[in-house]
Amino acid sequence: MQIPNNNQYATLNHYHLLNTIGRGGFAKAKRAICTNSNMTFAIKIFKKSQLSFNKKAFLKEVDCLSLIQHKNVPAFIESYESVQYIKRNGQSYEVAAIVMEYIPNGDLFNYIVAGEGLSEAIARTYFRTLIETLGDVHNQGIAHRDIKAENLLLDGSFNVKLGDFGLSTKFRDENGIIPLTEQYGTEGFQAPEILQKKPYDGSKVDIFSCGIVLFTLVACCKPLMQANPRFDRAYSYLAEKNYDAFWRYCEKRMKKEFSNEFKDLLNSMLALAPEERPTIQQIKDHSWYNGPVLDSEDLKKTLSPLKEKVDVRIEEERRREKEEAAARAQQKRPIFLGFTGIQPKK
Repeated sequence: MQIPNNNQYATLNHYHLLNTIGRGGFAKAKRAICTNSNMTFAIKIFKKSQLSFNKKAFLKEVDCLSLIQHKNVPAFIESYESVQYIKRNGQSYEVAAIVMEYIPNGDLFNYIVAGEGLSEAIARTYFRTLIETLGDVHNQGIAHRDIKAENLLLDGSFNVKLGDFGLSTKFRDENGIIPLTEQYGTEGFQAPEILQKKPYDGSKVDIFSCGIVLFTLVACCKPLMQANPRFDRAYSYLAEKNYDAFWRYCEKRMKKEFSNEFKDLLNSMLALAPEERPTIQQIKDHSWYNGPVLDSEDLKKTLSPLKEKVDVRIEEERRREKEEAAARAQQKRPIFLGFTGIQPKK
């Protein structure tokens, strides 16, 4: 790819910054071209002047990423604790940044929406990769704490990689499990013990989130809206361990049927008591997990037709964001009434 003219694009050190490819509560991610190698990367950028910037969390993310070297995790390239972000108009401000491998086909959630849910065979294919990857990450003593379909990224061949370790942390050391207390995660994917403000095991909350992801892959929506039996009927059924009622409710609400093996695995993964959830190995031993999967060619053949729908959806989101930003800017613009201060002659 030809390196863009510096006057056309913002820059960060030896990177030309192109389009925004992701946005979260703490940072935004941009596609970038390295001027030294002409290679494409993804750069996660934290504006240091914002109150949401947490230096300790940034350094923790860098530490976790530098430890993880896995084929199914975007490769960590380098990081900057302080660097200048130079805008196209020449203005600049201080940021922190993490440079990562660029994953070109976006996140899996967009494909779930485009396909109105995926078959259990496709879901199993991606779920296996997620569980195998998470097992290796846990073996290094690291909990992800923000597992969701939006953080499952698809490479050029539609293979999945587990991304965004912004909330990751060490949950185990040589002395054993480290109880965690931060209320991290994304609403609808958080384990009950996080919402109840109890000390928790990072590996157990990741298992719960994986259960939500697995359900979402097939159903195209999350099974739970909030961990409160008074306001969420599905949650109340899980709290009562009334799994038959839970699945009747889900199948009626979503107009979709699920296999018995699928239900059995999820009953255990969505257990509200963390000690009742399966280990990674127990998930791998489950009959549903060991069902048929798609090979790389079939996966690419199945997902490729959805990419056009995904691209249209992303473009619509970008257009809406630009319109909303323009509207906000218009509201902030001062109103001039045209008064010059010159008094008419009498």
